[in-house]
Amino acid sequence: MVDVYYCLQTCDINSWQGSERYAGTKTEIVRKCVTSFFKSVAYAAKERPESTHRVLIIDDHSTSATVEFLHKCVKEYTKDNIYVEFVPLQKTGVVESIKTCYEYMTKEGKDLVYQVQDDYLYTETAIFEMIDVFMQLRNDVQTDAIVASFHDHRYWK
Repeated sequence: MVDVYYCLQTCDINSWQGSERYAGTKTEIVRKCVTSFFKSVAYAAKERPESTHRVLIIDDHSTSATVEFLHKCVKEYTKDNIYVEFVPLQKTGVVESIKTCYEYMTKEGKDLVYQVQDDYLYTETAIFEMIDVFMQLRNDVQTDAIVASFHDHRYWK
């Protein structure tokens, strides 16, 4: 059995990375990516029914339409071994969002913690495969791996 704690940061108002990186509006990207994330979590939960998946959505003052969409996700994906909660940030900004995310994962996290942002796109099997690889590494080397992507191409020099 594995307990996975996800912290999903959402905000469709703006992006510190600029609009040039999006294909469509930020709202469209948030909806597509969040949907792909939840479908991937649902697949992992179905394939490993003994696992528990806890998703905390931390929203940074999104539009009312996106907040409504996120509440629908809470209702649609909370079932059996998936628990989803929505928390609006009191303060605004990416620093506050990251701080809240890390505090949650530090306090609540058990076996696995995973920070998710609203512009990550998932295949259906992505979360299942991530957990599977983590568990294989844990068994093979008898320690927990830390995976932290650093994917900003501006710093690859």
